Amino acid sequence: MAEDLSVYEDLNHHKSTDKPNDGFVEFLYQNTEMDAPDVDVDLAWENLKDRTNPVKTFNWMKIAAAVSILAVFTASFFIYTFNSSPAQLQVSSLEDKVTVTFPDGSVGILNANSSFSYPEKFGEERNVSFTGEAYFDIQKSEKPFIIDVNGVDVTVLGTAFNLISSNESVTLYVDRGLVAFEKDGEQTKVKAGKEAVFNRTDASVVINDIPSENIMSWRNGV
Repeated sequence: MAEDLSVYEDLNHHKSTDKPNDGFVEFLYQNTEMDAPDVDVDLAWENLKDRTNPVKTFNWMKIAAAVSILAVFTASFFIYTFNSSPAQLQVSSLEDKVTVTFPDGSVGILNANSSFSYPEKFGEERNVSFTGEAYFDIQKSEKPFIIDVNGVDVTVLGTAFNLISSNESVTLYVDRGLVAFEKDGEQTKVKAGKEAVFNRTDASVVINDIPSENIMSWRNGV
């Protein structure tokens, strides 16, 4: 190190004031113990490009919000679809008769203290619930017209008949066509001019001739 200082002093002694003195810089370059770091030019260039052209990233918050809105819309659509079944209509009579035209054009006449329940629009089946007494005139169709009488089904395609429902029995008078009683998969067909009485206690059906021609005249005010 003493020899190095001697060299530096010698250079400094012979310096000229007419031009810049580069001796000290040269001295440091020649005698430093620390090597200058190697520079990877390609890597430095890539880093510079990354800084000047940052990669565009997705805004995940916006995407999450869009997905949430879509999910709500989809759920609302399915809720609307599943809850868009036809409204159920209720018609009841007190002391007077009430005539009802069903969605398919069939007609039901309620006697006093009787009621109908049916959808605003029929689907694959024409379903009506009934209590009391009523006369039905059913439009002919491939879709069955099914009347639920407190658990007993009366099924027709196109016919006219009278029904009387009570806690003990269901009585059917067939005016024209063919009508089927059905309970727990057991079906009994009743043709025009016949009376059929379904016993709720033992699920039996008794068929006889209609006892009187005037049995259904109540609908005409007789």
